[in-house]
Amino acid sequence: MGCPHPGERECTELCGLSFGINRLAVTGTVGAVAMALVALGSALPWATVSASFLTASKNGLSGDGVITIILAAIGIGFFIVGATTKDGWAFMVGLMISIVILAIAIWDTVNVAGLGSESASGGAHASVGIGLILCIIAGAIGLGAGIDGLRGAVILAPRKQKKYSVTV
Repeated sequence: MGCPHPGERECTELCGLSFGINRLAVTGTVGAVAMALVALGSALPWATVSASFLTASKNGLSGDGVITIILAAIGIGFFIVGATTKDGWAFMVGLMISIVILAIAIWDTVNVAGLGSESASGGAHASVGIGLILCIIAGAIGLGAGIDGLRGAVILAPRKQKKYSVTV
Protein backbone atom coordinates (compact mmCIF):
# COMPACT_ATOMS: atom_id res chain seq x y z
CA MET A 1 0.00 0.00 0.00
CA GLY A 2 2.04 2.87 -1.25
CA CYS A 3 1.92 5.72 -3.62
CA PRO A 4 2.72 4.92 -7.26
CA HIS A 5 4.40 8.29 -7.71
CA PRO A 6 8.17 8.52 -7.27
CA GLY A 7 8.46 11.59 -5.08
CA GLU A 8 6.81 12.84 -1.94
CA ARG A 9 5.80 16.12 -3.54
CA GLU A 10 4.16 14.44 -6.51
CA CYS A 11 2.26 12.12 -4.22
CA THR A 12 0.99 15.00 -2.13
CA GLU A 13 -0.19 16.87 -5.20
CA LEU A 14 -1.67 13.93 -7.13
CA CYS A 15 -2.94 11.57 -4.43
CA GLY A 16 -3.57 13.97 -1.57
CA LEU A 17 -1.33 11.95 0.74
CA SER A 18 0.92 13.79 3.13
CA PHE A 19 3.97 12.36 4.79
CA GLY A 20 4.64 15.30 7.11
CA ILE A 21 3.53 15.76 10.69
CA ASN A 22 0.17 17.46 10.92
CA ARG A 23 0.50 20.39 13.31
CA LEU A 24 -3.16 20.47 14.30
CA ALA A 25 -3.18 16.75 15.05
CA VAL A 26 -0.20 17.22 17.37
CA THR A 27 -1.75 20.29 18.99
CA GLY A 28 -5.04 18.48 19.57
CA THR A 29 -3.21 15.51 21.05
CA VAL A 30 -1.24 17.78 23.40
CA GLY A 31 -4.50 19.44 24.47
CA ALA A 32 -6.18 16.07 25.09
CA VAL A 33 -3.21 14.84 27.15
CA ALA A 34 -3.26 18.09 29.13
CA MET A 35 -6.94 17.56 29.91
CA ALA A 36 -6.19 13.98 31.00
CA LEU A 37 -3.56 15.40 33.37
CA VAL A 38 -6.16 17.83 34.72
CA ALA A 39 -8.44 14.86 35.41
CA LEU A 40 -5.59 13.11 37.21
CA GLY A 41 -4.80 16.24 39.20
CA SER A 42 -8.45 16.54 40.16
CA ALA A 43 -8.24 13.22 42.00
CA LEU A 44 -4.94 13.98 43.75
CA PRO A 45 -4.61 15.99 47.01
CA TRP A 46 -5.43 19.68 46.61
CA ALA A 47 -4.59 20.75 50.14
CA THR A 48 -2.58 19.30 52.98
CA VAL A 49 -2.97 20.44 56.58
CA SER A 50 -0.36 19.39 59.06
CA ALA A 51 -0.24 20.01 62.79
CA SER A 52 2.31 18.77 65.31
CA PHE A 53 1.68 15.01 64.88
CA LEU A 54 -1.28 14.94 62.50
CA THR A 55 -1.43 15.37 58.74
CA ALA A 56 -4.62 15.44 56.70
CA SER A 57 -5.16 16.04 53.02
CA LYS A 58 -8.19 16.94 50.96
CA ASN A 59 -8.37 15.69 47.41
CA GLY A 60 -10.05 17.55 44.60
CA LEU A 61 -12.98 15.15 44.32
CA SER A 62 -14.34 16.37 47.64
CA GLY A 63 -14.75 19.89 46.26
CA ASP A 64 -14.19 21.78 43.02
CA GLY A 65 -12.24 18.87 41.55
CA VAL A 66 -15.54 17.32 40.50
CA ILE A 67 -16.13 20.33 38.25
CA THR A 68 -12.61 20.23 36.82
CA ILE A 69 -12.74 16.49 36.13
CA ILE A 70 -16.03 16.89 34.24
CA LEU A 71 -14.63 19.84 32.28
CA ALA A 72 -11.46 17.87 31.56
CA ALA A 73 -13.47 14.96 30.17
CA ILE A 74 -15.38 17.34 27.89
CA GLY A 75 -12.11 19.06 26.94
CA ILE A 76 -10.55 15.75 25.93
CA GLY A 77 -13.41 15.21 23.51
CA PHE A 78 -13.14 18.65 21.94
CA PHE A 79 -9.37 18.49 21.56
CA ILE A 80 -9.71 15.09 19.87
CA VAL A 81 -12.37 16.51 17.55
CA GLY A 82 -10.03 19.42 16.77
CA ALA A 83 -7.16 17.04 16.09
CA THR A 84 -9.17 14.90 13.70
CA THR A 85 -11.34 17.45 11.89
CA LYS A 86 -8.92 20.41 12.01
CA ASP A 87 -11.84 22.72 12.82
CA GLY A 88 -11.18 25.89 14.76
CA TRP A 89 -14.43 25.76 16.76
CA ALA A 90 -13.30 22.62 18.60
CA PHE A 91 -10.05 24.30 19.62
CA MET A 92 -12.04 27.37 20.71
CA VAL A 93 -14.18 25.25 23.04
CA GLY A 94 -11.03 23.52 24.36
CA LEU A 95 -9.52 26.95 24.95
CA MET A 96 -12.57 28.13 26.91
CA ILE A 97 -12.64 24.95 28.98
CA SER A 98 -8.95 25.41 29.79
CA ILE A 99 -9.61 28.99 30.93
CA VAL A 100 -12.38 27.84 33.29
CA ILE A 101 -10.18 25.03 34.66
CA LEU A 102 -7.32 27.47 35.23
CA ALA A 103 -9.66 29.93 36.97
CA ILE A 104 -10.97 27.24 39.32
CA ALA A 105 -7.50 25.90 40.11
CA ILE A 106 -6.02 29.36 40.71
CA TRP A 107 -9.00 30.34 42.88
CA ASP A 108 -8.58 27.24 45.03
CA THR A 109 -4.81 27.77 45.22
CA VAL A 110 -5.34 31.31 46.53
CA ASN A 111 -7.86 30.01 49.08
CA VAL A 112 -5.52 27.27 50.31
CA ALA A 113 -2.60 29.70 50.49
CA GLY A 114 -4.80 32.06 52.51
CA LEU A 115 -5.65 29.26 54.90
CA GLY A 116 -1.95 28.51 55.23
CA SER A 117 -1.14 32.05 56.33
CA GLU A 118 -4.07 32.12 58.77
CA SER A 119 -3.26 28.74 60.30
CA ALA A 120 0.48 29.37 60.64
CA SER A 121 -0.10 31.40 63.79
CA GLY A 122 -2.21 28.61 65.32
CA GLY A 123 0.34 25.81 64.98
CA ALA A 124 -1.24 24.12 61.95
CA HIS A 125 0.10 24.58 58.45
CA ALA A 126 -1.95 24.34 55.24
CA SER A 127 -0.18 23.89 51.94
CA VAL A 128 -1.19 23.53 48.31
CA GLY A 129 -1.29 19.91 47.19
CA ILE A 130 0.20 18.33 44.10
CA GLY A 131 -3.24 18.00 42.49
CA LEU A 132 -3.78 21.75 42.30
CA ILE A 133 -0.29 22.31 40.97
CA LEU A 134 -0.86 19.67 38.29
CA CYS A 135 -4.24 21.21 37.36
CA ILE A 136 -2.65 24.65 36.95
CA ILE A 137 0.25 23.38 34.84
CA ALA A 138 -1.92 21.10 32.69
CA GLY A 139 -4.59 23.80 32.36
CA ALA A 140 -1.94 26.22 31.10
CA ILE A 141 -0.74 23.63 28.57
CA GLY A 142 -4.37 23.13 27.47
CA LEU A 143 -4.71 26.90 27.11
CA GLY A 144 -1.62 27.03 24.91
CA ALA A 145 -2.86 24.10 22.83
CA GLY A 146 -6.22 25.80 22.36
CA ILE A 147 -4.60 29.05 21.25
CA ASP A 148 -2.19 27.26 18.91
CA GLY A 149 -4.92 25.05 17.47
CA LEU A 150 -7.21 28.00 16.93
CA ARG A 151 -4.42 29.99 15.31
CA GLY A 152 -3.47 27.06 13.07
CA ALA A 153 -7.04 26.25 12.08
CA VAL A 154 -7.95 29.74 10.98
CA ILE A 155 -7.18 29.95 7.30
CA LEU A 156 -8.06 33.18 5.61
CA ALA A 157 -9.87 32.37 2.45
CA PRO A 158 -8.81 34.50 -0.46
CA ARG A 159 -11.36 37.01 -1.56
CA LYS A 160 -12.98 36.43 -4.88
CA GLN A 161 -11.74 39.04 -7.23
CA LYS A 162 -14.28 40.67 -9.44
CA LYS A 163 -13.30 40.34 -13.03
CA TYR A 164 -13.85 43.41 -15.08
CA SER A 165 -13.52 43.55 -18.78
CA VAL A 166 -12.99 46.69 -20.68
CA THR A 167 -13.97 46.93 -24.28
CA VAL A 168 -12.79 49.80 -26.33
